[in-house]
Order: sequence, then structure tokens, then C-alpha cells
Amino acid sequence: MKRPPNLWIDSVYDPGVDPGSLATFVLNYGNTGGFESAASILNTFPPEVVYVGSETDPPVPVNADPQGGWAEWDIGPLADGETGVVTVTVAEAAGSLRPA
Repeated sequence: MKRPPNLWIDSVYDPGVDPGSLATFVLNYGNTGGFESAASILNTFPPEVVYVGSETDPPVPVNADPQGGWAEWDIGPLADGETGVVTVTVAEAAGSLRPA
């Protein structure tokens, strides 16, 4: 009997980023269940930031909002116990600068 996949994802970030600086966070993902043939990640960003880029394998998202509001990565197959990382960089959105 085939076990269903049990996909998980979490994020790690530094909440102490200075206004106007680039911020980087990490999306950790994996599978603790049966084989998944087509995993993907869709990340929607808060309006205060825009997507700048990412480091992963594949290195670029398969889809991204031209205004930087979201990005989607095609992770592909994930076997039981397999994990991965997507490192994402965002910038403060124009007009969202906080007062000093």
C-alpha cells in the first residue's frame, strides 16, 4: 500500500533587518511520508517587501510576480526523508519606508 506524502515547510529569518536593507530568509522543506512526484513552493510576500532573488536548485522560480509580490519554485520529486532549502532575498517596497 502506497503511503501518502507528508510535506512540510518552515522559514528562518532575522527580524532585526535595518530599513532600506536587503533581507534574506530561508525556506526549509521536506517530506516525511510517501513519494511526492511534483512538489512546489508558492511564497506570497507581505506588501512591505518585494522579491529580489533566490538561491536554490533550481536557481530561479518558475513563476514570479513582476512587481515582486510572490514567487513559485518547482521542487520536483521528493522521496521520504528528502529535504531542501530555498534562500530568498527581499527588499523594502518603494513607499513603505518606516520613519526613522
